[in-house]
Amino acid sequence: MKKLKIWRAGKRRRARISMRFLMNDIQLGRRCHLPIDQLLAELPVVNGNWPCNGHDNQPIYFAVCDHSYFSMHAEALIASIDIFSPNSRLHLHLYDADNNQFDQLGKLQQQYPHVKVSYTWEETDLLDVDKDKRVIYFQSARFIRVYSALKSLRCPIVTIDIDSLIRGPIEKIHEAAGDADIGLFLRPEQSHPGKNVLASTVYAAPTGASLLFLENVIKRIAVHLLAAVQTEMLDQRCLWKSYVTRSKDLNVWKIPQKFSDWNLADDSVIWHGKGHRKDSDKFVQERDKLLVLQNHSARLRAQ
Repeated sequence: MKKLKIWRAGKRRRARISMRFLMNDIQLGRRCHLPIDQLLAELPVVNGNWPCNGHDNQPIYFAVCDHSYFSMHAEALIASIDIFSPNSRLHLHLYDADNNQFDQLGKLQQQYPHVKVSYTWEETDLLDVDKDKRVIYFQSARFIRVYSALKSLRCPIVTIDIDSLIRGPIEKIHEAAGDADIGLFLRPEQSHPGKNVLASTVYAAPTGASLLFLENVIKRIAVHLLAAVQTEMLDQRCLWKSYVTRSKDLNVWKIPQKFSDWNLADDSVIWHGKGHRKDSDKFVQERDKLLVLQNHSARLRAQ
């Protein structure tokens, strides 16, 4: 009986959040028709530079983090890429970075020279805002920055959560995507509208259809963030709504779970530290093992 009450309470809560998102989306709908550059101009300025485009169609792996998540997870992600996919390009977009974070990043760039790490940053002015709303901003604004990077660089971009671990050749994502415009981890069978798309891994090719799709997504995200109505799972709700309305205009690749696996299967390419799983024994042991392996390899290269 107690479990049933908890389940019903959770269902009612999810329904209220979803209804609030839909009402906000309707009320803010007119702002979605504003020019994209006008909406981008109202958001924080992006500092730094996008990575150089080598014109070789090599994908960029794109992750975001604040100073806390950077300290906890950035090295493990970079080390795992260094082991399984050296010479890959990883771009980090940092929120509210300080000199300590820039110093750490410089050390990581020297320690892992085989991973081409670039970075940009922005000041969010959200330090006094509720932690949950800050997290929603960080998760959602990344797609706004992905759009800007894709438009500027014209090479494939793959989003990765900063607390992920790479456990196989990451370039398999780009190979598996083929000629797709967009790759999404779709779960249409889910009754929770915030979980019909998982945003941990999203693939975007530099095509006109992809840019139009992302423009629709980020306009919706931007007007919600600018109005300070950060609904839980905002990024996934906006991705799903745009997918439902625009999928016929896209060549969509349905991303398999092995490229964003929170069940931590041994043959998966990306382990996604979803929720408490990043603290599980299996995830922590793999993370520590990868760091030890990389440090050993670095010492051998230095000899």
